[in-house]
Amino acid sequence: MRGTPTGKQTGARNPRTRRFLIWLGVITLGALALRLAVCAQLSGIPSVVEPAKVTDMATYRRIALEILDGKLPAYFEYQPFYYAVFLPLVYGLFGAGPWGLIVVQSLLGAASVGVAGLLAARCFGRRAGLIAAGLLALARFHVFHTPFALLEILQGFWMVLLAYLAVRSYRTNSWWRWLLTALVVSAATLTRGNALLLVPGVLALFAWRNRRSIPRLASGTILLALLVYLPQLPFAVRNYHYYGRWTGPASAQDAVLALGNTPEAPAGGLAYPPTWNEWMRFAGLPPGERTPVSRQMLRWFRQEPLAYLELKFRMLLLFWDKEEVPNNVVLAYDGRRSPLLMSPLLLDFAILGALGVWGLLLRWRWRRPQMWFLYYMVAVFCLGTVLFYILGRFRLPLVPLLCAFGGAAVDSALRQFLRSRQNHTRRGPLLWHALALCLGLFATLRAFPLYQLSLEKSLVRTARPHGVLAVSQNTLTVYDHGPLPYGGWSLTELPETGACLVKTFCLPPGYDAGALPPDLRLRIPVQGTPGAQLGVGVGPDDGQAQPQTVTLGSGREIEWIEMAVAGLAPRDGRVRVKILLRPVSGKVGIVLDHLRDYGRTETVDSLGRGSSLGAELAAELVLPRPLHGASYPSW
Repeated sequence: MRGTPTGKQTGARNPRTRRFLIWLGVITLGALALRLAVCAQLSGIPSVVEPAKVTDMATYRRIALEILDGKLPAYFEYQPFYYAVFLPLVYGLFGAGPWGLIVVQSLLGAASVGVAGLLAARCFGRRAGLIAAGLLALARFHVFHTPFALLEILQGFWMVLLAYLAVRSYRTNSWWRWLLTALVVSAATLTRGNALLLVPGVLALFAWRNRRSIPRLASGTILLALLVYLPQLPFAVRNYHYYGRWTGPASAQDAVLALGNTPEAPAGGLAYPPTWNEWMRFAGLPPGERTPVSRQMLRWFRQEPLAYLELKFRMLLLFWDKEEVPNNVVLAYDGRRSPLLMSPLLLDFAILGALGVWGLLLRWRWRRPQMWFLYYMVAVFCLGTVLFYILGRFRLPLVPLLCAFGGAAVDSALRQFLRSRQNHTRRGPLLWHALALCLGLFATLRAFPLYQLSLEKSLVRTARPHGVLAVSQNTLTVYDHGPLPYGGWSLTELPETGACLVKTFCLPPGYDAGALPPDLRLRIPVQGTPGAQLGVGVGPDDGQAQPQTVTLGSGREIEWIEMAVAGLAPRDGRVRVKILLRPVSGKVGIVLDHLRDYGRTETVDSLGRGSSLGAELAAELVLPRPLHGASYPSW
């Protein structure tokens, strides 16, 4: 390890190395005890004992138990390792209760702590290794996910083990380590598909290490590639027999790509807008007729490159943001039964991510290929997640590597501080450390909200000047608002006297204005107190709007009112709709998107004077889809 003094005492016989291993063992055992204690406090909650049927946890558990009963799935939709190999082994050995899984995943989490310490010590020094292990041991979200039937703890172990094995394999260049590295890559890929992007990095690292021996280079590359893919082959063959086409070991690529890459996709969380259904309809057609989602993504990118890049940039900022985008389980809800978990001593991503970025900015080494591989892992994992969609648990497997870089940064800062106290002229490196730390804190605390408040509105207006076009099988829906998850939606209460709004909609370029039916449909999102009544009238901006009374439901969530609007006359590819809204009883609010401002939502006073709201009403105009528009493009 770096820092080991030369002499006869090397490896574990070196007193400093022995002390390091003892302390690392103490931290690892402490991490195990913490995870078991938190799991004991959470072991009775429904998400652990009997997850809801709509969750991935319930799906994984059901399929694993069916496999134990000898019922092999006809096909594998998700990456199969966790539910088809790991869970059946755990349930087969310990039963289907929660504690078998809790113990195994606690051991995996603690093992990740130990391996992260070894990785940081190997690359940055012993003290960095102990700090890295301590950071991961106290990582709140890592501890939280331990008792649940979700694959993130296992994938985090694969990721940090792969990093450690790659570093060791490059140093020793031994066959067995390289082969073990390939098997870990294969297991990680079978656990979550974006790990496949790590394969070129492993092969490049091996190739560079063996560039002076062509026979070893050629034979090793072939063998490593085979070991990476052969474990995936049985699952891929079964899928081929079911679908009649090659899908690999999982068939959900189209669905997960569509979730984060449609014109309506949010920056984070899950949403299934009309375009998602339309893309999946084309992806589900028979071979020869189907259009995979990847091709539809490319078509949208060609039509609206700036809009696509803006969405991906927003997702990149959210990936590094302190916010843990919830899915399946929610820390504030499912974790509230554990006082240990909610303790201020545990560390959130705001700290771990900032320390990780700090280390990434400080600890690069041009002449060390192992370091290049670690940076490659971080970059590829981040961009591979952004390519699909952002959930808090999706970035969790990267946290062990970020803790390793965070340990390196803290260790380096301590060294520089001690040197600066001895020599006051060496304070320049400390200033660079401070700047790098500030950049890390900015990435996790301020980058995403600052972008939304300062830049998103103007950039989206430039990238998508016409707004959004949502294409479904029979309709085209046009609107100006952004998505609800991580968007700018807010409720604005209507005054008792009501409000008169004029909303402008852009028709799709090339849309036949003569094809407009006499009655179009307008959708308006509102929310009110239970049983509230709202008078709604819609019509052309220069005509009359006859109000109708609508009764709202429970009041706990947003409801969409759908009204027929007649007599719209397009002008310059646009239509203007007058919307009258007046509460009849109860309190009612309308939804405005404050992150969108095209100047197409106006409020009209009693004298007929209009003024822009500086935000967009989240209303949608539904148009009939032309018969000739079977593959109608986006804007």
